[in-house]
Amino acid sequence: MGIVTRLPLRQAGDSVYLRMMIVISILAALLTLYALWERFSGNTYHGLYFGKSKILEKGTAIPFGGNVFMNYWVVKKAQFSSKESQKNDANLLAAFLMKWIQEGRIGVLSDAKLNFGPEGPFDDATEAEFYRAFAQTGGEHLNLGSITARAQKRGEELLAAQGSLDKDKHPVPEQYPRMRQVIELRNFLKDIDRADLPWEDYLVTAVLLGCGVPMRSRVPASLSVGLDAVIQMAAYFEEAYRNESMSNWYQSNG
Repeated sequence: MGIVTRLPLRQAGDSVYLRMMIVISILAALLTLYALWERFSGNTYHGLYFGKSKILEKGTAIPFGGNVFMNYWVVKKAQFSSKESQKNDANLLAAFLMKWIQEGRIGVLSDAKLNFGPEGPFDDATEAEFYRAFAQTGGEHLNLGSITARAQKRGEELLAAQGSLDKDKHPVPEQYPRMRQVIELRNFLKDIDRADLPWEDYLVTAVLLGCGVPMRSRVPASLSVGLDAVIQMAAYFEEAYRNESMSNWYQSNG
């Protein structure tokens, strides 16, 4: 006959408690990992700005008539990290360059350098200010933080003027679909599977959304040189933003 050993009641209770805590800890870790995956997978967004957190749909509508300022404001509300912020800011500057190339304000030289022509009239005073800043510096030594902050503010002003934002500067619910159009277009441009669209109309917004590279095979040769130059400038701007961010960090922690 075997000998049955019984644990003291307190010891048995401690063992059950320990097992429960291990299970709870594992579940908590799994939930945390899932939340982080959702947050940084690129498909989770703040419902306060988009009406829902998941935006997996693809769309071909060009949001807000292609207005760079308004689309940039929406893009900034969709970012989650400082690295993503630097990319978005760099793409903003590149998008304006692409716009000005298409409008004939800037010429592209054989070495991919940009030749800024006379300013000419602009419909938006803030854009005119940006053009002057670029023309004076050739795109180098810009006050990057000031430009992107002003662009975001201008986007907010334009959206508020058309009734898209409430008093707290959040989109009104009726405008959620328009806000989501920005993300839906980016989803579409990341994996272009159509050839029957007027791609020249999409070019500026595509650059703003970080989708300039997929557009290379879609635009005519007359614009491909300019697009390549703009893509190079976007990489330069992103590095400049990163260096500026690090410089500010060292100054505040020195």
